[in-house]
Amino acid sequence: MKVKNQFLYALLIIIVAFSASCKPKNWAAEIDGKYITIKEFYDLYYTQNKMILGKSKKEIDKLAKNVKALRPMLRQFLDKEQFLEFIINRKLIYNKAIKDKSIDQSELNAVLTLYKMQQLMTYFLKEKLQDQIKITDDEVSAFYTKNRKRFANVPLDDRVVERIKLHIQMKKLEAKSMEYVKKLIEQSKIDKSGFKAYMKDNKKKDGW
Repeated sequence: MKVKNQFLYALLIIIVAFSASCKPKNWAAEIDGKYITIKEFYDLYYTQNKMILGKSKKEIDKLAKNVKALRPMLRQFLDKEQFLEFIINRKLIYNKAIKDKSIDQSELNAVLTLYKMQQLMTYFLKEKLQDQIKITDDEVSAFYTKNRKRFANVPLDDRVVERIKLHIQMKKLEAKSMEYVKKLIEQSKIDKSGFKAYMKDNKKKDGW
């Protein structure tokens, strides 16, 4: 009995030691035994804000220093504590969704694929094209003058200039993205005959 107890005690020590070794040194949160590391947190934090704001890490850090002065929509991403809650909430839903057998798994996989393609495309095009986008002071002034009613007695201060620049940047990025995709299509070999044949053969059956 004594030998058995010693064995169980030793086994318990090994399990505890193994669990401790699996725990990362620098972690931000634990969700059901799985950790969000500090590195993962900052990778998500900077990438999310970079995609939303189109700013560098240095610029993001500068904004985050005065996070309480920001609008709530920006604060939820730039405030590190709020952003951690943002990640946790989404990880909880993600984990729940992939384990929920009442959810159509084919549709769930389709959602994941569509989302992955969309987000990757957005990130790639922004990284590829944003350096080609230049915004002049004249463009900002022209936009402000043309949309004066939209700003209703709001002076053209730094905050408004930043909003206008972001709007113009997004419009230019959208135009350049369309040009890039058009060129990519022209340079690629694309064959859609399989789909056309399928549509022709199944038109009556599927009611198309």
